Amino acid sequence: MKILETIFSVKNRNIHKIITICGIKIKLRNKTLIKEKQKQAFIEYKFKNLENSVFDKLSSMKEDFNTFSNIANTKIELYLKCIQKQNEELFKGMIFNNLIQNKDWIKNKEFIPTKGAATYSFLYILLIILDKIQPENILEFGLGQTTKLTTQYAKFKNPNCFLQTIDHDENWINAMIAELPVSENINIIKRELGTFTLNNTKNDKYNNLQEVTKDTKYDLILIDGPFGFNRTYPRTNILDLIPQNLAEDFVIILDDAERDGEQNTAKLIFEKLDESNVKYSNFYQHASKSQLIITSDKYKFISFY
Repeated sequence: MKILETIFSVKNRNIHKIITICGIKIKLRNKTLIKEKQKQAFIEYKFKNLENSVFDKLSSMKEDFNTFSNIANTKIELYLKCIQKQNEELFKGMIFNNLIQNKDWIKNKEFIPTKGAATYSFLYILLIILDKIQPENILEFGLGQTTKLTTQYAKFKNPNCFLQTIDHDENWINAMIAELPVSENINIIKRELGTFTLNNTKNDKYNNLQEVTKDTKYDLILIDGPFGFNRTYPRTNILDLIPQNLAEDFVIILDDAERDGEQNTAKLIFEKLDESNVKYSNFYQHASKSQLIITSDKYKFISFY
């Protein structure tokens, strides 16, 4: 038997069958083992591909989720800010309507603060200023809902006040003037619009304003005109009034201060005040629209309201 084993033997190694005949080794391929190895390799290959595919899909899902989460968080944040602004507008509207009921000098209590008109937040802060500061010289850019307040103030609250309201639209002036009180100290003035270039951008302003303002020192300036939408530097007439037409103590209100254009104009106002060594304070009021209020030190208490 041992002689036979020496002459002839068979051993399985991996996928080969080793046959020894008289000391000579012959290597034969083991088809069964080859198939098993191929099957195992195929299974491992498929598993590896599946593993990589699952990992890639999970990574992609994670990226998609993060993107969706960021977009959702941004939209939620904007939505909450919008809700907050609307709530603030409703709150200011409620206070404003309560306050005007007890003001004998406000004869016409009908205000329509919708669309592009002055909002309740603007009317509210204006009412506080008229009541607490009682300005003597008012310059108003843009005829509208605020004019219903300023004209009644000049007519019934402070007849010594001098009010000038500027607008470019004759049809709008004719439509509004029937709702406004008439008095010698109230001037509704039409001024044509002119186009000027600033930093390679075209913008609008009222023409020949110096003929209106002259050397008057204004303690209240309202800036809600001309139209500022889609302009890089809107409503810049105010720059021509600093410092020579500002009273020692003053308030300036810039409406639509949330817009990029008005923010650009606000920077120019601050620069002009700084260059002119005019001391001032400022704060923003945010509701459905925003107003920038700039005051001399004496009137900075307005921010408490």
